[in-house]
Amino acid sequence: MDPDCEADPRELAEILQKGDNHFDQRQPFSDLRTALLEKASQWTKREEAVAAGNSKSVEIAFCEEDRADAAEIKQRLQQRYGFRVQFALPPSDSAGSRNQINRALFEEMDHVLVYYSRHEEWMVLTCLTVRKALKKKGKRPSGALVLHPPPPRKDDCDQIDFASLRRASANDFASIDQWANGVRGASA
Repeated sequence: MDPDCEADPRELAEILQKGDNHFDQRQPFSDLRTALLEKASQWTKREEAVAAGNSKSVEIAFCEEDRADAAEIKQRLQQRYGFRVQFALPPSDSAGSRNQINRALFEEMDHVLVYYSRHEEWMVLTCLTVRKALKKKGKRPSGALVLHPPPPRKDDCDQIDFASLRRASANDFASIDQWANGVRGASA
């Protein structure tokens, strides 16, 4: 860059748009470098904000003995699919306000996973609570039930009307991945 050189008439005649930075041959390279780094930082922050705004939110309801499996599912949904995932309070936590807190959480979420392995009565009541919470918010009652053997009775599954994500073992993520791909592709 040459600070003593005359300005190029073409550069002076250039019409700048909003957000443009003007550089000519008289400016040092460090000015251009600083401006480019600032612009790149702005774009990165904007893209991160858009990505965060577009990511789906998922709530996972689970019983305490299923915490390890639920944690693996949470980690997978966050890392592989970019979902914002949080846990509902499990039945062993502060029974008094737990249901009220969970209902509010279910209303905020785009999707809810209910992880079931052993407590069939809890699973049915939780799914019904989720449906009521989503209906109250005016959202289509959507959710998924992660079934780990043994499966519940057929009539309980029918009244829940959730997607059934069956797992042969705790390491079987096929049905969960299929559901997550559908969620990621669907409009919120």
